[in-house]
Amino acid sequence: RHYVPIWLYPEPAFLPFCSGSAYVLSAPAAAAVLGAARLLPLLPVEDVYVALCAHHAGIAPRHLDHMAGATHYPPDACCYREVLLSVHEVEPAEMLSMWEAAEHPCTAWQRFLGLTRCQVLAWLAAGLPDS
Repeated sequence: RHYVPIWLYPEPAFLPFCSGSAYVLSAPAAAAVLGAARLLPLLPVEDVYVALCAHHAGIAPRHLDHMAGATHYPPDACCYREVLLSVHEVEPAEMLSMWEAAEHPCTAWQRFLGLTRCQVLAWLAAGLPDS
């Protein structure tokens, strides 16, 4: 699924790239990435392609704690609504449940527990090597 032939991407390794769940770009950066996209061959791996376009435009990726990537968080509407901007590998039923739960405001206690759980899990994930 993530195969890219060497004739399409001849570099020995992929450039540093951001997980494709979401990107945060200023308007000038987005325009620069789109401009680079017109000049580069299309790759089948979207986040690697965006990284290639960003590199060509002189933009380097930067980590944001609020973009969860592959970190697995338990369903918690207060955590999802108030800490995270993007999360990977969430089942459709979980998405619907979080969307519905996000319609109701968090109590102070729920907010504290949700934010604490998110922060502890993010801290634990940052200390673990990639699997």
